[in-house]
Amino acid sequence: LDAAVLQQEGIPVPDFSAYVTLARQIECETLFALADVRIYRKWVRSTIPLLQDIVRRFPSFIPAQIRLAEQLLQVGDVGESEAIALELPLVKRGGVWTDVAAGIIAFARKDMDEARSRFTRLIETPACPINAHRWLGSICLGQSEWLEAISHLEVATDLNSRDVYAW
Repeated sequence: LDAAVLQQEGIPVPDFSAYVTLARQIECETLFALADVRIYRKWVRSTIPLLQDIVRRFPSFIPAQIRLAEQLLQVGDVGESEAIALELPLVKRGGVWTDVAAGIIAFARKDMDEARSRFTRLIETPACPINAHRWLGSICLGQSEWLEAISHLEVATDLNSRDVYAW
């Protein structure tokens, strides 16, 4: 649209900002859905560049940042995943989400003492946003603490009967 031509004729320049905002939102959500399809198909290596592009182009879209951190953890890039996770707004505020991020990162780094500490604190938190018992069960399994693992995993499946990892 050549605004100069409209201005010469005395015609007001239309405001397309609402349409541009809507189009950008649709583009962002469509690319994010494509990333989810790639994750579902286990195309992790092609998913990461797509998620990085979404994060770069739509920096306020937090779900893409979370999904990118998850995918980086899956391929073993704990450092970059941690950098992303620690900058998430809810994590930066402190509280429960800081324990969630730090616990998962500690688990990925195989720092089981730190992970156990974070997840133990989370099971005592009302309305915990993750199934911390499942994570504690996984830690106990890895350390051959069978009875404690069973105890945590039973609670985990009671909390969420669809938690595949707990089963």
